[in-house]
Amino acid sequence: MRQRDALLCAALTVCALALFSSTRGVARQSQPQPVAPAAALWFPNGFGESSAAARAAESSAAPRSAAAGPARASSSPPPPPPPPPPSPLKIAAAANRTACAERRLLHWNILDGGGSRLDGIGALVRAGGYDVVTLNELNGFSAVRLKALAARWGFAHSAFLHKSAYNLGMLSRKPLERVKLGNDEIFAHGLLCADAAGVRLCVTHLNPHDVGRRANEARAIVARVPPRAPFLLVGDLNTLSPADRALHEAAALPAVIRSGPHAKALGKKFLTRSGDAVDYAPMAALVDGSAALIDVAPPRGSCTVPTAINADKMHFARLRLDYALASPSLARGACAPPRATVLNDTITNTLSDHLPLAVTFSVPA
Repeated sequence: MRQRDALLCAALTVCALALFSSTRGVARQSQPQPVAPAAALWFPNGFGESSAAARAAESSAAPRSAAAGPARASSSPPPPPPPPPPSPLKIAAAANRTACAERRLLHWNILDGGGSRLDGIGALVRAGGYDVVTLNELNGFSAVRLKALAARWGFAHSAFLHKSAYNLGMLSRKPLERVKLGNDEIFAHGLLCADAAGVRLCVTHLNPHDVGRRANEARAIVARVPPRAPFLLVGDLNTLSPADRALHEAAALPAVIRSGPHAKALGKKFLTRSGDAVDYAPMAALVDGSAALIDVAPPRGSCTVPTAINADKMHFARLRLDYALASPSLARGACAPPRATVLNDTITNTLSDHLPLAVTFSVPA
């Protein structure tokens, strides 16, 4: 009997303890409170009494008093965490990033000194806002006359080369330093070079009659290209490029030349000795030689001859004869690669028998 009473008393004690814990949990849920530290967790001591350490920890973790009122939710969301600092790689990349300056150049063979078309050519040049202008066929010009023309067109500096009747010229808004690159006897119309607009700039007008002589001129230019400095060659090169091979094949160029009224002259200028194919040797010497110049080609299919006022039998088909060729250090350097556009519209078609070539390039500022 006494044993049964003891068991019944223990059972009633456990039930009371469970009821006390349940009501205590409800009371705790009515107000949010931080999670108690491990010392305040409920570990019964004897018949439901917590230890002194547990009671002390539990008291310190108790919710705020009723007098203080319930906790209020914040009226605005917490601020976002600050962004992480940049990585060392990004910092190094920013430090090494090259500041570049864009330059704009116009090259034009103006046909026999421009004549009565010179004012129209000047109007187009002034409107373009170019940094540098290079010119072929300054027939009848002198250095003094070119300097006066440059001033009228808004250029403070100029350079002039007389090697044949087909003179070469260069105009620049900023100072240019003429550079003599050895004997130019090999060049039919000369090679005019200067340090201008942040590059070594050369303008030429290659042999218009013989592909073999033109290939020799091309090799002589390659020998004068500085090994590391940014270099840009522009001019009427009187040659065809393998980059335009598809256009030449579509036009059946060799067959057209052989069957035309000027077969001998055109064949000597553009074809191999057999006459069966276009001779790309001059351009190959420039782009495949030791200098490895890069053809800054305009959009595919662009041609610089003929124009609406053409009277040259050598301009018998749509051809690209005017070029810009850049050194690898300029074309693939830290700045944007150069690009070219042939300016072909109703105005430029009436100002020369060549269309002008506009070139944009960038150099370290």
